[in-house]
Amino acid sequence: MGLPLNHPQTLTTSYGGVSSAGTRSENQDAFVVREPRLQSELETKGMLACIADGVSCSEHGQKASHTSVMQFVADYYATPESWSVRRSAIQVLTSLNTWLYEQSLKQPLKHNSLVTTFSAVVVKSNTAYLFHLGDSRIYLLRQGKLRLLTRDHQRTNIGKAAYLTRALGMDSKLEVDFQTLAVETGDLFLLSTDGVHDFITDKQMVNTIQNQQQDFETRSQALTDLAIKNGSQDNVTSLLVSIDHVPNLTLHEFQQQSLNQVVPPPLKVNNRIDCYTVTKVLHAGTRSHVYEVREQQTQRKFILKAPSLLHVEDKQALLDISNEYWVGTHVNSPRIMRTYPRPADSPFL
Repeated sequence: MGLPLNHPQTLTTSYGGVSSAGTRSENQDAFVVREPRLQSELETKGMLACIADGVSCSEHGQKASHTSVMQFVADYYATPESWSVRRSAIQVLTSLNTWLYEQSLKQPLKHNSLVTTFSAVVVKSNTAYLFHLGDSRIYLLRQGKLRLLTRDHQRTNIGKAAYLTRALGMDSKLEVDFQTLAVETGDLFLLSTDGVHDFITDKQMVNTIQNQQQDFETRSQALTDLAIKNGSQDNVTSLLVSIDHVPNLTLHEFQQQSLNQVVPPPLKVNNRIDCYTVTKVLHAGTRSHVYEVREQQTQRKFILKAPSLLHVEDKQALLDISNEYWVGTHVNSPRIMRTYPRPADSPFL
């Protein structure tokens, strides 16, 4: 058997962040980034970036935030390799929450609780896993457009003072916002605390973090400086994580993407699909349709296969053809019919 047609390549990232006390005497913000050196660890656990902001009314805000980010990173990478990203992170956060909450119960003054916001991004293969509590934030800058990925867990009382409704260490029960996101080469994540994003407009953020003449630490410094200039009297922390290259999809990731694709209707001669024109219908069955097609730009002939509409609700049948395609594109042998990648922008399975 020859080499795979699509060589799986390593996830590569670059990053830089700044955390400052700002106008205050103590910095109760914290952030940590870890990119494993071992390829095996990068593949099983991914790279991780997290940020935390200890509640300012407590004397233990700094302890809460610093302990949370340091312990989360250490414990996350110590979880079994067989555990999923979600299971590993939630297990660690649950343990952290219990410890912080129990420490708070020992404090003689209730406002001296060990409570902190917490937001983390784990990037593994082609997927980002987001975990979030509180009002720190995670943004995504993709192709020049900024998108807020998290929602603030806070409310405003009658006096217009904001207070947290969810945070790490606040309650014995833990409820974490979780989501996944397919990442692309060139994606840029911004993690920030409220001392930064409450005092900078989205336009200012984009202009600052798109400055490619500066490294990420310098851009993060520019964000915190701008927040202070705009009147922030809180601690200021910003962290930028760039996705420089993503590897090929794993089989599981490919399967999930396939289930979101459209099963095309039966085609006839001269019908067009993507960049191909049907020149002959070779097979029309209850399971699949097979066509001879011609690529419009090169005039090369190919065989195109698609599942039947009868299986549009049959998850296993769709996964079967997805698996057939995935295996085919990873095999290069003169004894096996070659499978070519479908157009990257095609909506069809």
